[in-house]
Amino acid sequence: MQAGMPLRGGRVYIMWSTGINRPATPTRSSLTNIVCVTPGQCPSTCAATDLAADRHGRALKTEKVSDMATVAPTKSKLTIKRNGRSSTTLVPLPTVIVDTREQRPYTFDQFGNWVGAVEPSALKTADYSVQGYEDLIGVERKTLNDLVVSLMSCRQRFLAEMERLSAFRYKCLCIEATRTEVKSPYSFAKGVKAHPNGITGSLDAIAARYGITVHYGDSRELSEEFVASYLNKAHALEWLEENGHGRYLQEGDI
Repeated sequence: MQAGMPLRGGRVYIMWSTGINRPATPTRSSLTNIVCVTPGQCPSTCAATDLAADRHGRALKTEKVSDMATVAPTKSKLTIKRNGRSSTTLVPLPTVIVDTREQRPYTFDQFGNWVGAVEPSALKTADYSVQGYEDLIGVERKTLNDLVVSLMSCRQRFLAEMERLSAFRYKCLCIEATRTEVKSPYSFAKGVKAHPNGITGSLDAIAARYGITVHYGDSRELSEEFVASYLNKAHALEWLEENGHGRYLQEGDI
């Protein structure tokens, strides 16, 4: 966390990220144009938080300044580099498998650069996978409501699925919410003994015990984009390795 920056009126602004070059004389407008790169939180959320300092110098949180709009998804295909040459056609586009039990499944209509086709099929584990790699690549999708229900009312069944998913080489739990939303009181969970600390703690434990990437996707739209990108790259890495090109996308890089 960066140090607070005092402005006029006794206010202090704190940036919840690192590595940001702030202006010499910060203003409210300059703060709302800074992109958050906080690990574990979608970069669409602005990093600026408005704080008011009391007469003893303590900072009291009052309001969030602004939310940042995200840029449109790329239309470019994945670039593979070998021997100094670039190619967007070396690796075929994957066929994404969507579990037939998935409610409101992603269509990936906007991501023809990453997904070649979409086919519904019953998956033993996860909601999304890639044809031919159903035991290697898996993404489980959860809305915030579904996540809370899974961890409270269906906990043992959900953890059993996470344990099965842990055997995959590429494994991810994608949540259609920010970590801030997961960590906040649940208006939809009245009467349910679900505490945000318990839910976030369980997610952290799942990541630590099972090695599953917990991705906070912010919104449904950004989560769909992430799943398309993730499946595309996981498939590419496997295809390249299987076909003798090595398990990396670009030489000297990822």
